[in-house]
Amino acid sequence: MKQRLLIILPLILLIIMPGCSVAKTKTEAPSSIISGFSCDITLSYSDMSISAHMTWPSAGVCCIEIKEPASLSGMTLNWSGGEFSLSYMGIEVPFSEEILPNAGFAEGIVNSLEAAVQETEFEIIKSGNEYIYSAIGKSGDYSLSFDENSGNLTGISVPSINLDAVISNFETM
Repeated sequence: MKQRLLIILPLILLIIMPGCSVAKTKTEAPSSIISGFSCDITLSYSDMSISAHMTWPSAGVCCIEIKEPASLSGMTLNWSGGEFSLSYMGIEVPFSEEILPNAGFAEGIVNSLEAAVQETEFEIIKSGNEYIYSAIGKSGDYSLSFDENSGNLTGISVPSINLDAVISNFETM
């Protein structure tokens, strides 16, 4: 009897345990980031704290206007397709996206959102009143958090570059 139990118990555990893990789920990103949005964003990046307003009218197009720290207030980072520009105090400088580091805070945000729009397979977990979509993008592993009721984006995390962002005042376009 004990031998049967010792054989059956591990078999039952092998059947039950895979159901406890989080599997990749085929899905697409919530429509709130595909259709376009604007929001306020407060992020910690390495040892910096940055507040900004972000506009994402469609995939591949993004504008981040920095509000704080005061020394960077008014600086605007713009992406449109593969083109990037930086404007500050009335001066705009275009750059090729290829010269930007994938480890910059703005690049980490854009890379994560772009990857999410293109991704079809996420690891999805429920945590409190949020769904967290995780995958891998150009800047490394990333997670996007969405409110379970509204579907609005509430956070972005890119651990490989020490980036955590809290999203507020989210509005779809």
